Amino acid sequence: MNAAFEKPISACHSKFGGKVPEGKLIGKAEAETVKLVQMYLRSMQKGDYSTLLGQVENYARQINSLFAQFKPHDDRGDETVRKDALFTCFYVLKNLMIMLAPFVPETVQRLRESLNLPESVLRAEELGTGISAGHVIKEKGIYFPAVENSETEL
Repeated sequence: MNAAFEKPISACHSKFGGKVPEGKLIGKAEAETVKLVQMYLRSMQKGDYSTLLGQVENYARQINSLFAQFKPHDDRGDETVRKDALFTCFYVLKNLMIMLAPFVPETVQRLRESLNLPESVLRAEELGTGISAGHVIKEKGIYFPAVENSETEL
């Protein structure tokens, strides 16, 4: 999950001046998002969190897949394809952030700040929408801080 948060932000800063590039959604991102949002809303109403979180985790893998396939962080590839891939990653990342908000609110708060988005973005009505091209992204943060060893001595 951490890689899904960090890769788009890092690529955005290293290759696109800290702004979401102009692009179009590629692959199955939009269709998968629509399907997942419908399932998410039903599962939240039913309280079926374990199934839901598994599906959300699979959804996050789209970002890693886009990086593996289109390499938006690598200048050697076609720039249009790289921009489309990164634009799509930010679409997935925003929707992922909204879906995770009820489960890991502190983590989502840190991610929302890095994405430079208002708190109002965490509303269910925002599901299925992306981040506009040209939107300025702040530096990546630490989303899952290390946990100190909590073992007690006997």
